[in-house]
Amino acid sequence: MIPTILEIDNGHIAVDGDFANNLAAYLRHFDRVEVFCPPAERVGSFPSLVDPETIIGSDRLNIEILPQPYREDRYLRHRAKVKRQLTQALERSRYRLISPHAPLSWSSLAAQICVSRGLKFDFEADWDLATTSRFIISQMPRGLKKFHHKLRLELHLLHYRYLLRNSAVSLVQGQDVMEAYKDLAPNIHAVLNVQITARERITSEELDAKVNHIGRAFPLRLTYAGRASEIKGPFIWLATVKALKDRGVPFLATWLGEGELIQEMRNFVSRHGLDDVCKLPGATSKDEVYRHLKATDLFMFCHMGYESPRNLMEAVANGAPLCGFGTPYSRGLVAPHGGGAFVERGDIDGLTDLVVKYHHDRNALIELVHACAKSGTELDRDKAIERRIALLKEFL
Repeated sequence: MIPTILEIDNGHIAVDGDFANNLAAYLRHFDRVEVFCPPAERVGSFPSLVDPETIIGSDRLNIEILPQPYREDRYLRHRAKVKRQLTQALERSRYRLISPHAPLSWSSLAAQICVSRGLKFDFEADWDLATTSRFIISQMPRGLKKFHHKLRLELHLLHYRYLLRNSAVSLVQGQDVMEAYKDLAPNIHAVLNVQITARERITSEELDAKVNHIGRAFPLRLTYAGRASEIKGPFIWLATVKALKDRGVPFLATWLGEGELIQEMRNFVSRHGLDDVCKLPGATSKDEVYRHLKATDLFMFCHMGYESPRNLMEAVANGAPLCGFGTPYSRGLVAPHGGGAFVERGDIDGLTDLVVKYHHDRNALIELVHACAKSGTELDRDKAIERRIALLKEFL
């Protein structure tokens, strides 16, 4: 029972490409796999899609489409029927993976069913729900809608923590989430949802080309790849871009990705005369993102939440040093060998100073790139999912 990882187009189900990799691993280890989740509300929500019938072992895979919840009227309309459906599925299962990710979610209902019936389950989380959600709500304009979201969140957090305390095992992604929940969950483990293989990591030839480019003092190539949404700090990122231009640093900054704020970001670029140094191409395929990262000198990010975004893992694996707001998660990704430079959250001046420093000290930047690529060798999709499955088998 998880958030949506699929979409439906003309009656045809397609699953998120990264989740398809996890499904393939589950099917190698378990006799039967069942997935329960609502579909994405629009087609094109995922950068890559896979036909579930092409996954090896798909004859033992069952995908059940649940109605959209998340709103009081929809949730209450379907709750009784979905509860019966989930209860039957949970009672016939041996291993239960549940992500109670939002108020009025079927995942939260599934976890509550497990607690009430004494069924062991794995509580999965990839963000610090309280801190991150409160930040998102804080950015909303004052009014009844904001009050409604805040009230619903605070009520959900009481239930969320109750479910966390009653889990048999909690597999949480990254150190940010681990720090948030380590005193609540009785059996918690930090894991990573790595979706990177050796074939996708930066090669020695690509690494040499990047180092050569840096050493010749060309303009710095700054990249970010992710949603244009408030939690990613897009206007803090743009303010840093503007500060770098004001200080005369030669660079080209590129934000890869769509989102609800992309047009507002483009307006900012035009309004502040940044068109020559800042590109916002919008939706970008995973292969194209990887090509950019392999040719990126610094992955500049301004995340405002406590979560475990995969884009930082992808940057590290492609030798694009992390340069942004430090958290236990981002620092942990480069802990093995280095490859990151961090400032406190919201420190635009500090982030600008970091980029200026590496513009002037290209040898230090080259060392950072090499360290980053070495840390990236620790990120391996198969090893990561095998560890998660081993924990499930041990505790469930």
